[in-house]
Amino acid sequence: MVMRLIGRDRERRELHQRLTARESYGEVIIVSGEAGLGKSVLVSSVLDEADIPYSIGRSVSSETPPYAPLADVLRGWLRIQGADEREMLSRYPALRMLIPSHDRPAVASEKPALLDAIYAVLRLHSKNRSVLWLEDIHWADDATLEILPDLAEKIAALPIGLIATYRWEDITHTHRLRWLRSELRRRHLLTEFALKPIYRESAKDLIRTVLGEEPSDHLTDLVYDLTQGVPFYVVELVTALAARAEIQSLDEGADVFPGTVLPVPESIRDTVLVRLESLSKDERAILEVAAVAGLQFPCDLLAAFAESSEVVDVLFDTGVLVETPDRKALFRHNLVREAVYAEVGWSRKRWLHGEIAGHLERMKESPEVVAEHWLAAHQEQKARAAFVLSARQSCAIHAYRDAARFASRALDLWQQGVDEEERLATLRQYARCVEVTGNYTHAEKALREILDSISAERDLNVLGDTHRALAAVYEMQGFYELSIKERMTAAKAFEDGGMYADAAAEILAAAGKQTALLQLKSALQSCEEAIELSQKASRKDLMAKSMGLKGNVLAMTGNEQAGIKTAQEALSLALDEHNAEAAAEAYRRLGSAFEYSGKYDDSRNVYSTAHIYCKKEGVKGQAQLCMSCMSYVLFRTGDWRRCIEISLDVLNDAEAPNGSKAVSAGALGLIHLYKGEIKQAKSLITESVDLSRRYNVKAMSIVGAWAMGILRAQEGQTRAATEHFQTMLALHKEFHNFHDVLPGLAAAAAFYGSNGMETELSECINTLALISNRTANPEALGVVAFGLGEGAMLREDYTDAAGHFAAAVSHFTTVHIPVELLQAEFRWACALGNSGDTAAAQVKFGSAFRRAKNLGARMLARTIEETMAEFGLQAEQIHTDPLGAPNERLTRRQIEIAKFIADGLTNRQIADKLFLSPRTVEMHVANLLDRLDCHTRTEAVTKAASLGLIEV
Repeated sequence: MVMRLIGRDRERRELHQRLTARESYGEVIIVSGEAGLGKSVLVSSVLDEADIPYSIGRSVSSETPPYAPLADVLRGWLRIQGADEREMLSRYPALRMLIPSHDRPAVASEKPALLDAIYAVLRLHSKNRSVLWLEDIHWADDATLEILPDLAEKIAALPIGLIATYRWEDITHTHRLRWLRSELRRRHLLTEFALKPIYRESAKDLIRTVLGEEPSDHLTDLVYDLTQGVPFYVVELVTALAARAEIQSLDEGADVFPGTVLPVPESIRDTVLVRLESLSKDERAILEVAAVAGLQFPCDLLAAFAESSEVVDVLFDTGVLVETPDRKALFRHNLVREAVYAEVGWSRKRWLHGEIAGHLERMKESPEVVAEHWLAAHQEQKARAAFVLSARQSCAIHAYRDAARFASRALDLWQQGVDEEERLATLRQYARCVEVTGNYTHAEKALREILDSISAERDLNVLGDTHRALAAVYEMQGFYELSIKERMTAAKAFEDGGMYADAAAEILAAAGKQTALLQLKSALQSCEEAIELSQKASRKDLMAKSMGLKGNVLAMTGNEQAGIKTAQEALSLALDEHNAEAAAEAYRRLGSAFEYSGKYDDSRNVYSTAHIYCKKEGVKGQAQLCMSCMSYVLFRTGDWRRCIEISLDVLNDAEAPNGSKAVSAGALGLIHLYKGEIKQAKSLITESVDLSRRYNVKAMSIVGAWAMGILRAQEGQTRAATEHFQTMLALHKEFHNFHDVLPGLAAAAAFYGSNGMETELSECINTLALISNRTANPEALGVVAFGLGEGAMLREDYTDAAGHFAAAVSHFTTVHIPVELLQAEFRWACALGNSGDTAAAQVKFGSAFRRAKNLGARMLARTIEETMAEFGLQAEQIHTDPLGAPNERLTRRQIEIAKFIADGLTNRQIADKLFLSPRTVEMHVANLLDRLDCHTRTEAVTKAASLGLIEV
């Protein structure tokens, strides 16, 4: 070992420093280089020198079973620490995903659970510095490579290092190891040591150590030129020459005899075989079995081929093989195995692979290893069966890349017309696995192949399931129109087969996408069909979801009362059925129906209740959606503190849907915009627009357009702002959206009016008039009045303008949307000032200024202050409350409940009086406490009274 490390002083010193440094915790140290350069010897030497205990997990072939190296290294580490493996498996069941046993089969845990289990075990037993060493990761499975970055981050606080070695010549351009190195580098978790051949002088030192005497320059040059400075070959070649007695001692140093023929570089493996010439015929035969078996294999395997144990013992005694702690036989170097394997005759090699495959299969060894042996034995159908089993096992433990590879290899071996049902099942599994890994082209191709099969045409269940899978593939790529088409086709197949619940679910999913695309007429029709199919299936949960979406869509089309009523019925149905998922979705739909009806207080209250309900019932997906929807409503209603908190939670949640992130980014960006923080606003609004475009969130595309219009106007880019507002109008006309466009139309009217754009302002007012004919909610009427006010200002009819702005203030006050309210009040003040009523203008300017300051809208406050100066007025030095005016802290419902609490009523008594469920009242109380920042009901009553919200 020491002789092989000659010429590695610098690498040994740097690796030692890195391994013993505290800052190396949580990183992965990778040592790379071609075969024979001494990667493993370097690592083991440094670890031994530093007295750091370590365990090794080896990858031994290109078909390494999922997580096998990680399982080996963890098992070895547990042995070093004296821990009981069975106890750990019992205590942390997720570990059985790594280390299954006959009495404790593998479990299908998610990767986060596996990481938590590994971390718990390592933390429990790690006392001093130790190392987990993954050897030859150029052969590692994808699952092991993909978990390493997260594992490194997870154990960063523990005194445990991670080392990996690999041969760079075996890395193709598509190898997953390239991703691993890139990902580790991105996370700043990578330290690399790339070994190169040793120099000539180091090679001379190595030859001297092997021979025990000084080599001549001639011998040194011969050996160095042939071995190219690869230490393993230097040692093997010189040892072989010495064993053949082809080296003589001369005055100028040891040298070969004249006429000695040295092997050329292409046959350098012959030097390895020279050292094995002393083996008997029987010993050589068992060595060939070992070489065919692989780099590492069960020790018991050789006993099946040997006439006596003594023959096997010789291979271990001579150091050709070594035994690992888990009773595996391991070649001391893979180059030795490769040299022996190349010498085995073709027919014997084929026969041995078949025999070994049978033995390993009976020993319950990994099916992927068995498959490779069957394949080498030209037993394709047996190999196919083993690959199918490998794919299933890998998929069960979420090793999807490995599962896809095994399934693909099985499908390549499939004979036409043989086991067609199993082939389709394998094809479907392959499609699912490549879809999960993001290879949508291959997933679509596999699913299309299933649809083209005869069996799929006969089996409506398979037909429906395949179209459903295709819809999911299209959705992941953002091809929503194609996704809707596939959902509908799947629903037809399920309905024809009498599977009404599946049919309803597919149509409901299509309706959801139609709603997101603002195809509201189609969405409404789909909801009706889903309701009808849900009734046929006697599935009230699906009926509640379908009714909830129908109510949402009705409100979006301007049929607000019917929409709210339908959504409320959906919620009641779901709650009566005690179905948490359906109730959570119905809550969200009701909140959206209230929002589209301009009833923001009710919307905010429902969203908040929905979020608490989702968290309480463990419905995480709906909770994330509720949070994003609530963030936008909180922005509109002026509760910017909570909006910021919730929006950041959504944006920082890796599992939050991209559509939710689009909404939260937009809401947060608008708050920064009104606060005058242009740089942050631009980044967030751009992110929202990008996400909306990429994932077809049509409503937020409209919001993003008018938000960009306001942003460009603030930057003084009039032309760009005009283009964004025109984009907003075009999107409104395309999607017939009568709600999300309203704040934008108000902003556009103000922009057009202030810039004297009479034509654009007229188009804006005409659009508002059409909207008011469709919906008579106060927000729409307020925006219409605001637009008319801007038109009157442009005509210099300030008395008429003041009347319109006063009407707008009245409407906006009703729906409690402070940004529009203060803007209308500000423009009302401008109209009064221009009409000569300076005293009245001062009052309205002061009121608008206070609202802007309380809201934190510094951009608007600055505009108001500058305009007041133009009229010769000064902003009052008034007290502002960043939480908003007292009556803005609680909704009307919360104030009502606070009064009942003050009267000493219980939640059940309050529920009876308000015709609500006790659970709903409980959630209202929780919201009330949160809004007032109180911990008890008594404290909340006291604070509400002090703010003048209730009388005690």
